[in-house]
Amino acid sequence: MNATMAYMDLHPTSGYNAARSSASTALTNPNIAAAITKRLKEKAMGVDELIARYGEMARADTLPFIRVTDEGFVYFNFNDPRAKAHMYLVKEIESKRTRRMEGSGEYKEEWEDEWVKVKLHDAQHAMDQIGKMHSLFIDRTDFTSMGEKINVMVYMPDNGRDK
Repeated sequence: MNATMAYMDLHPTSGYNAARSSASTALTNPNIAAAITKRLKEKAMGVDELIARYGEMARADTLPFIRVTDEGFVYFNFNDPRAKAHMYLVKEIESKRTRRMEGSGEYKEEWEDEWVKVKLHDAQHAMDQIGKMHSLFIDRTDFTSMGEKINVMVYMPDNGRDK
């Protein structure tokens, strides 16, 4: 997203100032501007996709990632096709593997354990964003408490038509 650097990639012998000037001139070319706009639109997230993603975040659970063995042990399987299809719902993953030797002599055993912590995106935040998109909430800052303005989110039933 830097025209000067892009120009220098295409013309490695060009100096920085010359590249900056040439890149600026190239950006005024209608064909180049149209190509850039087209690529940005292809990468952009439309309103429908945005609302759909927030909806999926609001309904998300760890089910696609969790497997339970016949013995009742729970583990995460991120390699499962269902899990791979839902990876965008994961906000954070932490894992820690520990190896140790227990016992001594012929009873010495090597043990390995691992814990995994998975955080999904905040469902409440996603629901709040959807509510704002549908004008269910109005942010107001005109209330005061002990002389200071406070932010209040007001629920408007039926998009505010009743009030």
